[in-house]
Amino acid sequence: MKNKLKPLITGLIMILPLLLLSFATPQKVSAADSVKVTLHNRVFDSAREAKQNTGEIMNDFGGTGLNGVTFKAYNVTDHYLSLRKSGYSAQHAVTVIQSEAKYSVPSYAGSVVATETTATSKGEDGIASFDNLNLKDSDGNYQTYLFVETNSPTYVTQQAAPIVLTMPIYKTSDTSAINHDIQIYPKNVKSTPVTKDLDEASKKDLAVTLPDRSTIYNAQYGQSFGYNIKVNVTWNIEDRDTFNVVDKPDTGIDIDASTVSIDGLTKGTDYTVNKKDNGYQVVFNTTTSAAVQALAGKSLTITYKATLTNNATPDTAIGNTATLNIGNTATLNIGNGTDTTSTQANGPKIYTGGAQFVVSTQ
Repeated sequence: MKNKLKPLITGLIMILPLLLLSFATPQKVSAADSVKVTLHNRVFDSAREAKQNTGEIMNDFGGTGLNGVTFKAYNVTDHYLSLRKSGYSAQHAVTVIQSEAKYSVPSYAGSVVATETTATSKGEDGIASFDNLNLKDSDGNYQTYLFVETNSPTYVTQQAAPIVLTMPIYKTSDTSAINHDIQIYPKNVKSTPVTKDLDEASKKDLAVTLPDRSTIYNAQYGQSFGYNIKVNVTWNIEDRDTFNVVDKPDTGIDIDASTVSIDGLTKGTDYTVNKKDNGYQVVFNTTTSAAVQALAGKSLTITYKATLTNNATPDTAIGNTATLNIGNTATLNIGNGTDTTSTQANGPKIYTGGAQFVVSTQ
């Protein structure tokens, strides 16, 4: 094993290869020295190839700054040094810590050093700063810090990967100068929380092409048709005690709640369906259902049948709205914790009868 360790920095992006930067051989510095770590949290519409963090400002990193993301910092120096003494390379030791922190904070992390939530700072969104982190301990050991995302807006489906920083980190412009103002770019991926549409068979059955070549959906009294509601599940759904979908159509559409189904989940175990007016509510079991928890960062589809009733007014658009509610009604240890976010999705308008649906043959 080499006598001197190469300092390293990792700015990991989830589902992408781990990145590790090596810097110059550490110099002796005062144990009282400290560093500041600034996180520039970025959110993308889809998973993309990550840029390698440099530890300094990166104006071309991509994505958009995201506020409302909570990070916790832990000192994992003892575990890192233990791995090194066991024969692990510096890179392997970091990889192990990152892997162990992917789904939960490892027990060896101990108490939280600091907690910060991203906000707007100096005109930039997504900033969280950790000030006065020790460069060394009283025994002269360079410190290793773990940063873990613990909470984010409900439309975030992929969590930022754990970040491990082993001190000291050197400036890219001068590898003999320690960087005391470190800049790191965590990455999230967001998705549209909920969308609603007719199923393909119903689209085919109900589609009418108007003279202007636009398409509307026209049903007869008593005719049935099916809907699909797609929900993109937030990455930390198991930490949310509220996860439900309420579907409420306008007058003229009646939903058969008994037909509500979700592929891959079991009614009564993973979710329950409650009749509400002429619609329904699906309540997901986030606390004990392994199947629901396994959907974190993935999507699910609710399907059901509805019927056009005699209450439908001809030539009038009849709407059908699904509302997704995700959050917490009880205080949980996941940052701010007590908020619930509601997102609506409108299905295609349904019409019935009327002269406006007659296609000209001239």
